[in-house]
Amino acid sequence: MRFGGRTGGSGTGVSNGEERSVLNDHCRLGVIGAGPAGLSLAKLAQESGRFAPTVLEREDVVGGKSRSLNYGDIVVELGTCYTTRAHRLVKRWMRELGHDLRPLGRQKFDAVEFFEYVKDGPGAPFVLQCLKYLYCRRALLRAIDSTTKMSAANRQIAMPVGDWLNAHNLPKMRKFMHRALTSLGYGYVDTTPTIQALRWCSLDLLLTGLFNQVELPVRGWSKFWCDLAETMEVKTGVTITSVKRSSAGAIIRTTEETLAFDAIAICIDPDIANRFLEPTEQEAFIAESLEYQGYFSAVIVADDWFDAWDSQGYSDACRSSKDKGRLVAVRRDGYSPDLGGQVYFTGQIPGRYTNAELSELLKQEVLRHGGTVSRELTHKRWKYFPQYKSQAILDGLLETMANVQGRNSTWYSGSAFSHEAVSNICDFNQALLKRMERFYRLDSRRTGPD
Repeated sequence: MRFGGRTGGSGTGVSNGEERSVLNDHCRLGVIGAGPAGLSLAKLAQESGRFAPTVLEREDVVGGKSRSLNYGDIVVELGTCYTTRAHRLVKRWMRELGHDLRPLGRQKFDAVEFFEYVKDGPGAPFVLQCLKYLYCRRALLRAIDSTTKMSAANRQIAMPVGDWLNAHNLPKMRKFMHRALTSLGYGYVDTTPTIQALRWCSLDLLLTGLFNQVELPVRGWSKFWCDLAETMEVKTGVTITSVKRSSAGAIIRTTEETLAFDAIAICIDPDIANRFLEPTEQEAFIAESLEYQGYFSAVIVADDWFDAWDSQGYSDACRSSKDKGRLVAVRRDGYSPDLGGQVYFTGQIPGRYTNAELSELLKQEVLRHGGTVSRELTHKRWKYFPQYKSQAILDGLLETMANVQGRNSTWYSGSAFSHEAVSNICDFNQALLKRMERFYRLDSRRTGPD
């Protein structure tokens, strides 16, 4: 891994007069952003043998919204937390790098086992509702890929997922999403567009919950991403000032150097990228179609709170988007003699509350649920979950996101194009890389995307 400066790499330093790059045996790929999207795409590109990736990161550390904190022997995840059955690619890399996983343990919702909370909902038995959900989900996702059915599909995927579940008479699945969506920061059932809920709530996720297979990296997500970055060309502390793109490649200018690439991959938030791009009308539309919901993470020491299970969620904070600011989830990470109590991670959907107001609300919420905050160790307000505007979906947002891929030698990945979850991002990147391989192998002139 390289840290800033004029270091060597697959991006070729050029003088100000040179404006084109030439495709050679290995496509020189500039990846902007060293979060999960950028690092996983770069690693896949490296493994393919067809690309020579260089990752450029603005911050001095890699990992994006993955941030692990160490309190003695306790590792607390302030950002990215868990792996599921869907994290196949990440788990392979973890094994190769010698990173072990530990089970989350017992999960409760409203003081009962989570699936007891789900099964207590009205309607048909949970298994039948689950099968119906998976059938309807598959049919709708297939319709999105059909030109003849796209218009009707857009109307369904644009509606709040709660309305879609009600239309299919799936009340138990609605309760499942209180945990699967809201407590993890992925929106409320009364506001989250159906497409974004269905992308995350898959068969893998259902099986993960049913068999209690949620896990966390023993040494933390931050350490994992740092170790993965060490296997590639990654430059941190890079400030990009401009990007000039054409069908022939891209020129990235930073405060330190100028680099030429055959292609670039934007793996940061679209609104941030548009500050140094000259965005097309389509790229501007995508950025304007997103509303970030945010997530307020805190690490606290609490007295007289639960210690017989590992995580807890609260339905009264997850049922409606009117309940922002309340405590949606908490995880017990262990006892610290040095800190004098149990250490907990907590999550709140911030809404319009200030950080100070959220910290005060947190104290009240913990007290309401039977504990007392003796100390807040730290907190972080994340720019989180880019929720699609419903009207934008009806206006063709998904089609636009597909159409911008490969234009002007530019490819896109990240939470806006797939989902906030690392597993979704990796799956998206695997499909994206296959498209990129076809594109550069079959059309070396690169007159336009496939």
